[in-house]
Amino acid sequence: MKSASGPAAGAGSAIARLYGAPLDEFVELRRTLAAERRSAGDVTGARDVLAAKKPSRMVWATNQVARRHPGVLRAAFDAHTVAAKAQSGGDAGTMRETTRAFRDRVADVVKRCAGILAEVGIAPPTPAQARRLGETLRAAMGEGGETRERLLSGCLAEDLEVDDLPGLEAGLREATARPPKGKDDHAGKARERERQREAERSREAQRAQEARDRAVAEARQSLAALEEEARQARIAARHADTSAARARAEADRAHQAVTIVEERLAGARKALGDLKGP
Repeated sequence: MKSASGPAAGAGSAIARLYGAPLDEFVELRRTLAAERRSAGDVTGARDVLAAKKPSRMVWATNQVARRHPGVLRAAFDAHTVAAKAQSGGDAGTMRETTRAFRDRVADVVKRCAGILAEVGIAPPTPAQARRLGETLRAAMGEGGETRERLLSGCLAEDLEVDDLPGLEAGLREATARPPKGKDDHAGKARERERQREAERSREAQRAQEARDRAVAEARQSLAALEEEARQARIAARHADTSAARARAEADRAHQAVTIVEERLAGARKALGDLKGP
């Protein structure tokens, strides 16, 4: 079973604050929190904060579910525990029933994730992303310990993977895929066709999301370019205003000088006339 290593405990509250923040603020907040730890003399903590990985959209949303709706996530954990006991008991019917209950609780988590993503203008999870979330939940539940606590505290950094599917995990996948005994394979074929259609819908949704992401990125680049152009234009306008103000001041001084000289000239002419006499 493979999972991402979590941030060192020394980063503490800074890491908790980082993973609870809005996703689009993650990178900037990471720099700010690292600088705060460094200013406080915590060099190791600053490195831990800088090493914190930005989560995917689904992992970020799952962290928010853990923070806002902890009961929903714990219900999925409890359902996993019940399914584990059924697996060890060896009753196929009970195992299928408890696996279905676990799957329903995972669906509850996905639904909460979709609502949180919608709040920030992000498209709802695709079927592939929903399945990936189920894998992450099963991996965290199977590992327990630090990984489980990171998930429950809303500080998970990335998706988790179940490589070998030992014990319960193999049973969960088998129970989900295996048709009831005594049935022909028509239901299985129908499910396979539905899975294929779902996979195609997932690919289409992913392509659409990627196109939206590219459009957003291009729009942001255009906006940034226009903002820079506007900034340069404002600077040029301020310079022009300053130059114009200087020119007006110089013109005023020149007019005053002309007036003074003309007054002196008139006085000199008058004095000359007086000297000549009538």
